[in-house]
Amino acid sequence: MTLVRLYYTAYFLGLSLFIGGVGLGTMQSIRLSGHLPPVESTFDVYIDELIRTGEHDRAIREIRMALGHYGSNRHLAYNSLGRVLAIHGTALAMQGMRQEALDKFQQAEAEFQYAMQSKPDYPDPYNNLGTLYLNLGSLQQSEAYFHRAIELAPGYAVAHHNLGRLYAKQGDLSRALGHLERAAFLSPDSEEMRRDLSSAEQLLRNQR
Repeated sequence: MTLVRLYYTAYFLGLSLFIGGVGLGTMQSIRLSGHLPPVESTFDVYIDELIRTGEHDRAIREIRMALGHYGSNRHLAYNSLGRVLAIHGTALAMQGMRQEALDKFQQAEAEFQYAMQSKPDYPDPYNNLGTLYLNLGSLQQSEAYFHRAIELAPGYAVAHHNLGRLYAKQGDLSRALGHLERAAFLSPDSEEMRRDLSSAEQLLRNQR
């Protein structure tokens, strides 16, 4: 199924379209990952602040302007650009701007693919594209990308967390629990991961 069909299917069925918030009951967020390299020492902080304040277009322009400074690390720029585009598309979708949101999601998909092509063993864009597909309701594609991220980085807590939540969304709590346990083990300081693990354990107990 194309991204266009996925988007409109998700939109009209009322499925979650927001990066950082797929509805899973008490499990509240699906996480994008990735970090900007220090093109300038505070560049990543600067971009995160633009995202936080909703200045998505400006963040996109700044990353594109900085692309030439990334050198052999352009995969990091592509991934970060994809993240901002996905977040911007989310904001547009929540405002009912369907075509504009779709345009951003398609651009985000392309940037994640560029990141994979630039460095096939870099796991973040696989997790992030999996997140995009999950938010659009394409669970099979999403699962494949999360698995690929984990194959490349077995200790990738965010990808385990996202895959666990995907299985919880499907109602496969036994498989969900395995990945949520792994995520919580790998990130013991993450309150979110501990909370989601506890929620999955409670749901599984209620089924017995």
